[in-house]
Formats: sequence, C-alpha cells, structure tokens
Amino acid sequence: MAQGRLDIVLAEFHARLEGRAESAHDLIRRIPEVVHRQGRAGGVPRPIRDFEPDGLAARLVGTLDGILAPGDLTVIQEFDVERLDAIAAAVSDYERSLSVRRAEVHRMIDDIQAEVVRRYRDGSATVDQLLVDEADH
Repeated sequence: MAQGRLDIVLAEFHARLEGRAESAHDLIRRIPEVVHRQGRAGGVPRPIRDFEPDGLAARLVGTLDGILAPGDLTVIQEFDVERLDAIAAAVSDYERSLSVRRAEVHRMIDDIQAEVVRRYRDGSATVDQLLVDEADH
C-alpha cells in the first residue's frame, strides 16, 4: 500500500514538473501504468502464509494513513509541488522502514528453516520424535 501511494504521488509530482496538468480522472486512468512502471525487487516470491497479524496491519496502515490518507489521493491535484515532494519523502521513508523490517523477519524465517533442516540432516531431530512430542501435548 505504501509503495502504491508513493507511485501515485510521484506520478503527479513528475507530471507537474513536466508541465502536464492531469485531472483526477486522468491520474486514476493511468494508475495501472504508473504502478506497473515502478520496478519491483527481483527474487523468488515467498509462499503466502496464512496468519492473522493481530492488529499489526491496522497499526501499519494507520501510520500510512497519517502520512497520506486514501482520501488525499482524490484531491492530489490541489497539492502544490512542495507538498507533493514532502509527502513523497515521508511515504518513501515509511516504505523503506517497512522493507527493512520485512527483510529482517524473512532473514529470521530463513535462519529458523535452516536450523530445522540442519537438525533433521544431522539426526538431532526426527519425524518420529516430533510425532511423539505432539502426542504428549
């Protein structure tokens, strides 16, 4: 969500710098192009994990909304270039902090998975023992 909002703000910012005045309708029509044009990190996508973030998502979105609420996007043409620049910087900083946190979480997941694999390979953990431990609980 942060990256999408940043893409939209930057599209408006660049349109202004290029002297193009877009209506809200024009910008909305261009959103698929704007979002697609922005490069995304490469790599193998991780499998989707089904879990309830226990309010974390709401807190993260709330912080993003404090920087740039969805309703602000409907009146983005009313913002001057300086405000667009400030919003882009704030959203970019927030998105970068989320990316760092996400990378840390995925590093921990990778470390845990590597440890599980190591334990099964060296025999310090077995499926039989796992089943016995589960049955005891």
